[in-house]
Amino acid sequence: FNFIGFTRGYLTILVAHIAFCIPFAYLPIQARMQGIEDTFEQAAQDLYATKAQAFRRVLLPMMLPGIIAGFLLAFIVSLDDFIITNFVKGAGVETLPTAIFGSVKQGIRPNVMAISTLLLAVSIAMVTISYFVSRKDNSA
Repeated sequence: FNFIGFTRGYLTILVAHIAFCIPFAYLPIQARMQGIEDTFEQAAQDLYATKAQAFRRVLLPMMLPGIIAGFLLAFIVSLDDFIITNFVKGAGVETLPTAIFGSVKQGIRPNVMAISTLLLAVSIAMVTISYFVSRKDNSA
């Protein structure tokens, strides 16, 4: 990043994580889109929907389980990827994984356990929401 003139900081972390996580998000979205036939969009346009309306009202709800799965995969990989963050972060820049790693090196303290519990609860909540969204989509 120094070669192209970026100073290390949150922007370099964001660029690195986007570049690393796009394939993880792309795979479930692409798999979901392969199962959607073109006839749905054509039927919406036959009923005088614009392309934007057809996308928003027909295709996007059908793609939602793939989008949520892609988001979850990218989120989990990004949260877990301490090494990339450590290489591209600047001095004085802390993210949650690097802060947890720094705290663990000094000994496990109650605040680290509390943060880990919160992360686990958020992950379980996201997986539960994904389950109910995909279940609703399969029953329709």
